[in-house]
Amino acid sequence: MLSLPIPPAELLAQSNTLRDSIVRDIRERGLMSFMQYMERCLYEPGLGYYSGSLAKFSGASDSVKRRGDFTTAPELGFLFAHTLAHVIAPAIRSVEAGVFLEIGAGSGAFACDLLDALKRMDALPSAYWILERSADLRARQQNALRRRHPEFIPQIRWLDAPPERPWQGVMFANEVMDALPCMRFKIAEDGPQVLAVGIDAHGQLCDHIGADLPPELQLACFSELPLGYESELQPQLSAWLSGLTESMQEGIVLLVDYGYPRQEYYLPERTRGTLVCHYQHQMFDAPYVWPGLVDLSCSVDFTAVAEAGAAAGLSLRSYLPQAQLLIAAGLDRVLHENNWESLSQMPRSRLSAEVRKLTLPGEMGERMQAMLWTKNHDVSELHEIFAMLDWRHRL
Repeated sequence: MLSLPIPPAELLAQSNTLRDSIVRDIRERGLMSFMQYMERCLYEPGLGYYSGSLAKFSGASDSVKRRGDFTTAPELGFLFAHTLAHVIAPAIRSVEAGVFLEIGAGSGAFACDLLDALKRMDALPSAYWILERSADLRARQQNALRRRHPEFIPQIRWLDAPPERPWQGVMFANEVMDALPCMRFKIAEDGPQVLAVGIDAHGQLCDHIGADLPPELQLACFSELPLGYESELQPQLSAWLSGLTESMQEGIVLLVDYGYPRQEYYLPERTRGTLVCHYQHQMFDAPYVWPGLVDLSCSVDFTAVAEAGAAAGLSLRSYLPQAQLLIAAGLDRVLHENNWESLSQMPRSRLSAEVRKLTLPGEMGERMQAMLWTKNHDVSELHEIFAMLDWRHRL
């Protein structure tokens, strides 16, 4: 039985406003696609999860009162950003007026830590662009960067849409693809059918069988799935990646998220799919609870990402789990640079906990996976390192 801490009255009222609006639209227009429902839950102006003022992310130093709903790698500490700086710095240096573009910058922790590392490496980008849909998160990022890097503020620009003018450098996204609204489906006697959002006899939001899944979205593996099997697709992936990289003239693209290659994503035993809800560090699978207050996400089909990248004209150089990415990028070197072995017990314990969280298979080490792409750019030195740990054969 689902047991969650009850939100404060003002947040419940906010959620009820969004829910009532969704119910009204369904009554007037018929079933709502789950993609539209998820889009509204996450991004409805003033009411959605990412467009409101809720604490989304939590880090090692956050109190229980404001701890947010989940923890991402940059919120754990500086190791993630400082290690990836060893991949990013060569790419920034190798192009003229190299730009760094971060998609969905969270609390701003990654940007702050990355700029620290790149400054020490004499590899600061000519500009740091952040594409952020959430006004609340944008304000948090601005506050964090003004506090940590006031001297670099003139080079930081927040974008409302992908850049239109030609640019070159590095594009990075961590835990962004999982928040792209997904389409849900269910295997029925007549084949895959879309799971839409309807209203039950008690006026509550619920799953409702919609139309047949369009043939162009059906995958060969669906024929092997059992009756009643539920899962997701992300039809927006290709347009999303193409739109972000269309104006990039040269550089690298690094995407990190949790997911699986397709053959593991649609395992027959994964009967309820990968859709997950987060609230106060609890995970559950009831997407109609408190719309706008609960984070909705699904794992990423990295085979679909590989197809989307190829369609966008990118060259896939490496696909590997986060642990191997960090090891190849020089995690041990970063620890050495920070005199890990000579630290006192408390800071050394914190760093040890951060390493475990980032690299152990049961934590983020294998659940989080990464793809490194290039566009008109030579990364032969990096490619040789990553090739030893490459998982592309699993796609």
